[in-house]
Amino acid sequence: MRILATVVLRTSKPQEAHGFLVAIDWATRRVVRTIAAPALYSELGYRNRGGRRGFRGLARHRGKVWLAASDAIYLLDPAEMAIVGMVSHRYMGSIHDLFGEDDGVWVTCTGADGIFKIGEGQDVIDERWAKGPPTHDLRIHFDDALDTLHVNSIYRYRGELYFYAAFTGEVYRVTAAGLEVTDTLEAMCHNVFRDERGFFRSVSPLSELRYGDRTIALPRGGPSGEFTHPGWLRGLERLPNGHVLVGSSPARIFEVDLQAARVVDQLVLKEDSNWTISGIAVLEETRAAEQEARALDEIPADLLETRLESFDPYPELSRLAYAKFNAGAYADALELVRICLQLEDRYPQDALDALRFHEGLCHFFLGDYARSLSVLDLLEKYAVGRRPHLGPLKYYQGLCHERLGDRQRALESFRQAPRYELEPALRAEVERSLRRLELAAAE
Repeated sequence: MRILATVVLRTSKPQEAHGFLVAIDWATRRVVRTIAAPALYSELGYRNRGGRRGFRGLARHRGKVWLAASDAIYLLDPAEMAIVGMVSHRYMGSIHDLFGEDDGVWVTCTGADGIFKIGEGQDVIDERWAKGPPTHDLRIHFDDALDTLHVNSIYRYRGELYFYAAFTGEVYRVTAAGLEVTDTLEAMCHNVFRDERGFFRSVSPLSELRYGDRTIALPRGGPSGEFTHPGWLRGLERLPNGHVLVGSSPARIFEVDLQAARVVDQLVLKEDSNWTISGIAVLEETRAAEQEARALDEIPADLLETRLESFDPYPELSRLAYAKFNAGAYADALELVRICLQLEDRYPQDALDALRFHEGLCHFFLGDYARSLSVLDLLEKYAVGRRPHLGPLKYYQGLCHERLGDRQRALESFRQAPRYELEPALRAEVERSLRRLELAAAE
């Protein structure tokens, strides 16, 4: 059996590794793969404990594993252990848990007291908020004042959808009209769900599992620190034999027999309380996984522990921005372009120029002609010699001037647009605009 576990390094500093995805062959208790979390869109967060760091919850949806970071979700091909896609939305603020369904994946927006369901096309399918939807981009603006409930668990019980708020211990039921509180549990639990035996929850501060009328104390270990708590429980996966896998800090995974109320095994990944498990998922067995497991015998265990892989999500992020732009979702595209432009060192110059050009176009199609003109003018000024998109750039500069009432400068821009760089349809538009303004000037 292969499992995935996500890890958060609670007190990592900027430019340091801040989390991992770890693949484990559970039969041999050996680490097979370790993938580092990519660099963040923005700062780690002013809270030293957690903040934006690491990978978070895991969910299965349509043959892929959805892997949450704080402010994005990566789509993992479980057979190849390769990132094959990315989902990004401005609601993604301090994601904790995910819950997959047929038509999408529910996401806990811990940073703004709500949940939302999203699909691979980046479109929000459904949403529920305790205080109304967030008005700004949570991927960039990290505001603890919006986190008053700390929503961190989501599940279905008898067909209805529920989520748990850790700060208050309240369980909310999703209704057609909104939300209602149905139960109150202990505060600061994780991985809450309910079945016919009652509520299951990891009471994180006490290192206890509570399921129905049973309480199971899990071992604690490791030093305490200002921002670290040994025995802090987070991450859960149910196994077919009635056992559960539970994550803890320092980064370890317990296998617990719920019926016998005892720990039957554990795997310690790191004896460091800064390392804590966040999510756990079991992968379906594949031929590739079987071959990989057989190959483990030929590789020293310590080598497996030290092989570190990484991936770069930012080309995929720009692809999403262009997809939104081409679909006419200019506000969404603009949000994604702005995130891309915060990480200039991750793109070649021509890609940066294209992003800035589309930033200007987004402002134009959103009706902010002054902002669009400012972006396009700067691009023209600092791209001398490269002249990216010069034909379309001059055309849109002309349109901005015209919309802002400066017909003379609009006329100059249209005249400067190099016709040979334009597609036939756009060349015809430039000619029509030029004739229109020349006729207006003649009158």
